[in-house]
Amino acid sequence: MSAAEAHAPSTGLVLPPEHEAPRRLLQLRRAEAWRLLKAHAATGDLRIARPLADLARSAPDDAVDVLADPIASVLARCGRHDDAADAWALELARRGALPGRHDLHGKHVANLALGAIFSGARMTLASGKIVIDGRTVALGSVAPEQFVELRPGIRFATYDPNPLALVEAHPDKRGNALSLGGRDAREWIAALNEALAIVERHLPTIIDEMRALSMVLVPVGYEPEKHLSASYREYVGACYLTLHPDVRTMAEAIVHEFQHNKANLASYHDALLENALGTMVRSPVRPDLRPIWGVLLAVHAFVPVAELYRRMLAAGDVRIQSRLADVIARNDEGLRTVREHAEPTRIGAALIEELEALHATHLALDLAKPAGVSWEA
Repeated sequence: MSAAEAHAPSTGLVLPPEHEAPRRLLQLRRAEAWRLLKAHAATGDLRIARPLADLARSAPDDAVDVLADPIASVLARCGRHDDAADAWALELARRGALPGRHDLHGKHVANLALGAIFSGARMTLASGKIVIDGRTVALGSVAPEQFVELRPGIRFATYDPNPLALVEAHPDKRGNALSLGGRDAREWIAALNEALAIVERHLPTIIDEMRALSMVLVPVGYEPEKHLSASYREYVGACYLTLHPDVRTMAEAIVHEFQHNKANLASYHDALLENALGTMVRSPVRPDLRPIWGVLLAVHAFVPVAELYRRMLAAGDVRIQSRLADVIARNDEGLRTVREHAEPTRIGAALIEELEALHATHLALDLAKPAGVSWEA
């Protein structure tokens, strides 16, 4: 990479500069919070929209934290406005910013900051407390159970509010039902902590970004030989992961799915391709034909994975060299497909250029390549 390339402005959607706040991600998160607030004010519960708007005027950063909370925002994006209102009301009550009382619409409501869900036939919120079937619970006394904090802003979730969890686009999968796969939660937490430590050591900016988005890692079973993972455009802030014996594989999956989270968040505000869904092409990582947007998503996820492995290799972990060579080769195929078929917007072109520059540093490693794969930059 040339000195000019090394200092070129970052789109903030690949790997942001180290030792800097993830500015673009924070900008997108704020824009998404205001979009959700406007949508809820138009179609949701005004008794919750008003205090949210009041908070946005008096403490905008706090309002962004409330509105962009993954648990509430996935419900809002899926059109579950009453359920989203309940989740927002619970967070407002926790912060002492809920005026009056609020009767919850559903039979349960979750909160990341409290790390818990509440269930009951009749539930009412007031500032700082919740009344469940006549029993008053002080929100400040709740012990976390369903969301275990692994790092500040990064949690292991044993509750999933996503209405689309069983909707699956991949031909080899059947949805993403929450499951520990017969393993103890402590085994999951230990493996995820090890995987996060790998990412933290080699790609610390990814951890910074995950904290900024308030991430949840959702278990979807145990797979001793292969690894399955997923993310949803509607559920910004969530990675679905299977447990795997090799924590390096889980570290790869975390980076991969988090990159999808960034692209999903950006897709609400930045058009990257003019022909995103209109051009079907072969994918280097899927057996089915994919829209060109899907191939861009793949290389956007796997180029940072290659960078993770490059840094691990440079630190002396030679066991990942074969996997790194395979990922680089697939990235090369994917980027050639993007170059040939994509019609990028201005920001999309900058993103592709940024991916190409990072990929060039991986090609320079000159690792053995699988037969038949071009290594031309």
